[in-house]
Amino acid sequence: MERLGGMDSLFLSMESGTNLFHLGAVAIVDPSTAPPGSPPPYEGIRRVLEERMHMLGPFRRRLALVPGSLDHPRWIEDPDLDLDNHVFRGALPAPGGPDELAAFVSRIMGTPLARDRPLWEIHVVEGLEAGLVAGVAKIHHCAVDGLSSVELTAHLMDLAPEAPAAAPSPNGIRPAPESQPSGPALMRAALGRIGRLAPAAVTTMARGAVVAGRMGIRNRRADTSPPPAPFRAPRTALSGRLSPHRSVSLVHLDRDEM
Repeated sequence: MERLGGMDSLFLSMESGTNLFHLGAVAIVDPSTAPPGSPPPYEGIRRVLEERMHMLGPFRRRLALVPGSLDHPRWIEDPDLDLDNHVFRGALPAPGGPDELAAFVSRIMGTPLARDRPLWEIHVVEGLEAGLVAGVAKIHHCAVDGLSSVELTAHLMDLAPEAPAAAPSPNGIRPAPESQPSGPALMRAALGRIGRLAPAAVTTMARGAVVAGRMGIRNRRADTSPPPAPFRAPRTALSGRLSPHRSVSLVHLDRDEM
């Protein structure tokens, strides 16, 4: 069991139905270039995940929430990891072009991830024009940051068509599974941590109050000008109430130019 850091816990607490904190990626591949005997894309990605799950920590861990939000949540190794809950097969309507793919990705990105299982999904999307297949991945920002997402991608994708199989894990796809900790156990741990941090927190708050008071007195003595008028952002085409829906657009850029 591992306690989430402050920033990762913040990503969770700030999430709402209209403010989602998952990351997404889209990859388009050509199955006709796969080595002879390769499985279809959906079966192929499932096989890769099963063989390499011991290397994919963010794909194995799920949240254990502390009652009353008394402390940051914990990560535990999911004892019930089931790829059927994470790997999905989809298809685009004809003609399967960029607009249809963008609409599919928009629906995926506008749906929150279920918190009772590891926070990721992979959608294998068929029906693209010219026989292409897309992979749409989604993972919560509390599970990966920029660097760890690059490491995760490196474990999933290879530079050569015929890549060697990953070394097997002694525990299969569920290394060291952990049972869900009980609410009372999580509360006891949280209260113990609060007790240890309380003296330092009180001291810090007291020092902060003293500094803030001194700065306020100094500013009142130095500034006799009237307060500025409140700033109001101008109305634009982007103004309006947010909804859970997302709009995704795709653009093709030449890598050499980039």
